[in-house]
Amino acid sequence: MNFYGRVFEGPAPQIPARYGEGEGPDQAGTARLARFALWGQEFAAVDSAREHNVTFNEAVSLAAPCETQEEIDAIRTALSADPKAEQCGWLKDQFGVSRQGTAAALRRAYEGR
Repeated sequence: MNFYGRVFEGPAPQIPARYGEGEGPDQAGTARLARFALWGQEFAAVDSAREHNVTFNEAVSLAAPCETQEEIDAIRTALSADPKAEQCGWLKDQFGVSRQGTAAALRRAYEGR
């Protein structure tokens, strides 16, 4: 949350639920549930010290609507962790999440405006 918040200049995450004493394996006071927003899109995150073996793949990607090519380039520079995954605005970040940066002019053309 903090990493993405820095990249997309989002507000500080809200943590409405924390683990209490005896709710192991997590330490008391650590985040159980958090909410955050990036560019107006709200997200929720649930955390646990248990092993989940969750991975991401290209079946799901997050779009980053940008106004300029410079904005797309800045996001790519900040997020890209796998140069082999980059092409035509696509990238994969350090967590394995795929993203695509799309310029406003391309979105308007696609939407027929």
